[in-house]
Amino acid sequence: MAHISDVIEGEPKLFRKHFRTLFDMVKIILQKDVTSGLKEGALEALVMFCEKSPKLITRKPEIIKEIYETIFSFMVISTEEVTNEWLSPPEGNLISKN
Repeated sequence: MAHISDVIEGEPKLFRKHFRTLFDMVKIILQKDVTSGLKEGALEALVMFCEKSPKLITRKPEIIKEIYETIFSFMVISTEEVTNEWLSPPEGNLISKN
């Protein structure tokens, strides 16, 4: 995905006609059980395209909504394993348990 981001950064016009395919690929990667590095790379490619081709994105409000939903869903993903650091936070940062 890093190479795709590099191409998007240098030549975003190559992806304009194929944005929907790129976006669908990013969504699939974010939903699969793959390394976080691959997911971050996919998200980076999406954001890079939005930065390099803002006119294409802003002409389609439904795409903007879908991009936001994709980015936010990636942001709230958490692992099921809770680390000891979260279970026993340093003093002063304790959230009361009810």
